[in-house]
Amino acid sequence: NNVHLHACMGIGAVVKYLHDTDLLEKNQYSLVMKYLEQI
Repeated sequence: NNVHLHACMGIGAVVKYLHDTDLLEKNQYSLVMKYLEQI
């Protein structure tokens, strides 16, 4: 469970970085966040 949580946080951090640097569009960002919430 701990490893799983850290993996999700890692993905979230990458997604946030992409979003903050505008490499990820807003709609894609919300889709990814919905996906992460389901994990």
